Amino acid sequence: MVNVVDNKIVLKFTAKKIQGVGMSGGKVWADGLKIIVDREELTYEAKDKIMVDESGDAATLVKAKAVGVRGIALVGDRIISGLPIVRLSPQQMEIFKKWGKESHRIWLNGISGKIFIT
Repeated sequence: MVNVVDNKIVLKFTAKKIQGVGMSGGKVWADGLKIIVDREELTYEAKDKIMVDESGDAATLVKAKAVGVRGIALVGDRIISGLPIVRLSPQQMEIFKKWGKESHRIWLNGISGKIFIT
């Protein structure tokens, strides 16, 4: 919703906040998410999206950078430099997958660990 208040444009929208643990620097906006269970599922369709990594494979994270993934949400402690990463608990991951449908914009902050889904 857009309003004009005191000659200022005010945008109102709803968002879902998920608080994880920031694991690397960087903040990004992305157009939806791509759930990856197996490395072969990681294709050009993940470009400019947040990758939900359920593969458990460190090579998947390397491929994500090459494909053009904007950021990563994962369960575990694996780290790759160069991409913003937020670690989530299994419960937080289920909430993220539920709310992070591809039609949403997602803000992932790899420093503070915050994810906003608009």
